[in-house]
Amino acid sequence: MNNRKSTDTFASYRLFMLLKFLATKQATVKELVNYLESIDPDNKRYSIITVYKYLNSIKALGFLLEKNEKQKYTIMKYPYSFNFSESSIRALKFLEKYASDTEEDSLNIKLRNFIKEVKTHLNKYSLDTYDKIQIEDINFPQKYTKDKLDLVNKFEQCIKDNLKILISYQEDTKSIKRIISEPIETEYNENDIYLVVYNSTKGQNIFLELEKIIEIEQLPQKSFGNSIITTVMYEIKGRLKNRYVLKKYESLYSSTENTAIILNKGEDKEKLIKRLIGYCDLCKIISPKSYKADMIAELDTIIKNYE
Repeated sequence: MNNRKSTDTFASYRLFMLLKFLATKQATVKELVNYLESIDPDNKRYSIITVYKYLNSIKALGFLLEKNEKQKYTIMKYPYSFNFSESSIRALKFLEKYASDTEEDSLNIKLRNFIKEVKTHLNKYSLDTYDKIQIEDINFPQKYTKDKLDLVNKFEQCIKDNLKILISYQEDTKSIKRIISEPIETEYNENDIYLVVYNSTKGQNIFLELEKIIEIEQLPQKSFGNSIITTVMYEIKGRLKNRYVLKKYESLYSSTENTAIILNKGEDKEKLIKRLIGYCDLCKIISPKSYKADMIAELDTIIKNYE
């Protein structure tokens, strides 16, 4: 009796592992045989007939399996399905259009695989709705004008050509600033685009909002990649430490029960200081001293505004 239970348990385990395997990749019967043998603790050998029995069991559970021209099996439909809202389906269609328009092959493949996986979980109504929406009717939301996006293309071309640029941008409502700088990278932050440049006068990277950039002039001088990334160390404590999530430019240097030391490399100085001020007495800058002084100066300015 115990042997029967043990046999049934291992059979269920193998069925589950095969199902899990097919949920992540396509495979031929021979590849499924090899997989079963690779996970068997007793190095047991398996036949093609055994694998076909497992495939029939998977079908009996309500999974739709399909074999392509390369004789590889894949799960086309799961026994459980979901009813997506029309807005969610349009978002999926948006991804399909983005995948068809992008020139990056690896991203294209990942998006298409993701869409294919999601569609296996859609119910019939949602699938019908998806098929009715024409990809040509999906338009990308445009926050920036074509002229602004052309500036991004010009900026990225200067990066490829290793050329310095003279960039003009609206510093405030009244003045326009022009600086000679080295283009570093384009940063996309949710719906906003920033052009990151190295300013040799200040000796640091500057993040410029695309909306404020007026003109980019390509200069004949070569850019030597002199970007200097300042490492800022600061301490957080208490409830902030417990709920803090590391940002893109950050890493954890050390941690105790009540405090944590964070290293920040490359975040825009002005934005960083304003963000840290928002944490009040739960955060303090350890180094460099220039950042500590700038943070104190910013706090003094804030206090004067309320006097």
